[in-house]
Amino acid sequence: MTTSIGRLQASNIDGRARTPRYIQNQLQALHTSLLKNASEVRQAIASSSNYTPAEVSIEFCLAVSVVKDQYASINFDQMLEEEYLIANGKDAANRRAAAGIVHIVPSTHTLFYSVIAPLSVAVAAGNCVVIELSPTLSELNSLLRKLLSQTLDADTFTILDSAPEDTSFRDSCTQLLPIPSKIATANILVSPSTSRAIAIVDRSSHLESAASALVTARFSFGGHSPYAPDSVLVNEFVIDEFSNLVVQHAVRMFSKNASTSNAGEKPRKFLSEEELREDGTTVVVSGDGGAILRVKNKQSKLLQRKFSGPILILHSISSLDNAIDFSNKGSTPLLVSYLFANPASAKYLAQFIDSYLSLVNHIPAELLVGPPTPLPHPPSPSHLTRFNKGMFTVPRPSYTSPPSSSSTTITKLLASSTTTPSKEQLELDKAAMAELKPTGQKPGHHIGFFEQGILTGLVLVFVPAAVGTLVAVGWGVRGLVRGVRR
Repeated sequence: MTTSIGRLQASNIDGRARTPRYIQNQLQALHTSLLKNASEVRQAIASSSNYTPAEVSIEFCLAVSVVKDQYASINFDQMLEEEYLIANGKDAANRRAAAGIVHIVPSTHTLFYSVIAPLSVAVAAGNCVVIELSPTLSELNSLLRKLLSQTLDADTFTILDSAPEDTSFRDSCTQLLPIPSKIATANILVSPSTSRAIAIVDRSSHLESAASALVTARFSFGGHSPYAPDSVLVNEFVIDEFSNLVVQHAVRMFSKNASTSNAGEKPRKFLSEEELREDGTTVVVSGDGGAILRVKNKQSKLLQRKFSGPILILHSISSLDNAIDFSNKGSTPLLVSYLFANPASAKYLAQFIDSYLSLVNHIPAELLVGPPTPLPHPPSPSHLTRFNKGMFTVPRPSYTSPPSSSSTTITKLLASSTTTPSKEQLELDKAAMAELKPTGQKPGHHIGFFEQGILTGLVLVFVPAAVGTLVAVGWGVRGLVRGVRR
């Protein structure tokens, strides 16, 4: 076991990282260091990626805003009140305690945010923190090691090159992993980064807004965001119009010579020859910044892929039900479904598509920064709540009084030495045997869709038969009368 790990374990035992003033000082030091070295950090982000200046600024600002938000959330009066609830004779039903030690493995996508955001939340929750940063030649990697080691207390924070060899230590930590793990335990938080993101564009949507949002989401940050749409399912009646709008927005994001690129030349940077030769696959537009393909074959492997690059796939659908069936083909839920449609259609899609997150007629730009919200916590489109203290704390409720009057009754019964039923026992039995309230549902006399079909069929069959029978009887009676008169 390394010395740094030993220091963290000792600090976790004495609870040093859990005091409010200590948390405040650590977050303040982190924020001050980031602002002091802002230019150097921005330069490191730019040199370690192909991000535009705007994307560099977005990642830096979002990460710093998380630190500020966690610092602002410290409320000494509230913390003091919560600490002394039991002493004041009140229940502490919502009490939570720090998990202890948090082991963070950041995502390679937007590395700066992926380190700073969960780190600041874990510190604010009162934990000791281990950051795992693999040794690389990345300027940002080196700078993070330097700044964080100089800024944060070495007794409650450390950086490791690889996962700790001591399995008992790993098992005792709350681990935050960027990709699904084969090992599933209660203390492992996993971002479902390999799950697909799908967009659905119905003909009831505003096509211009949908095209702009989807192109921006797919091609920003090099197309590496897990939340970038992998496939766009477009209603067959508007797919040609939508494709033209997508091209207009894509050309502005590609290089200046995107519109004059030879079809099929650029996509080879991102896709294999086998994938490009699939029947029904055509290149809509391509450039140095990426490519847009239209796939007609419903069985194409491209429609089931998770992309990490500037590739956008368009595919036509015939109806909302067709989109639902296609979206639910996978064995796991979608990471996100972007639904561009009128409210009624969007409600229908969101209800029946199995997706961790559904967004209607918009894609929040901050969603593209950082890893997905780790499972099993509910995802949030806001960068400020992507990680929250609940992920790095454990419930520890405390109560000073019994939950209900029945608890007192049960206690008396258990302590009673009599063998005959007591008044309390009779009341308990009576309460248990009481009937439930009526459901309030009215008798089912309403004629529904299927009942209407049955009645229509009966009318079509029996009315002609009844009319025929009456006519035949009428003719028969007339014939009989004539015969009698003769």
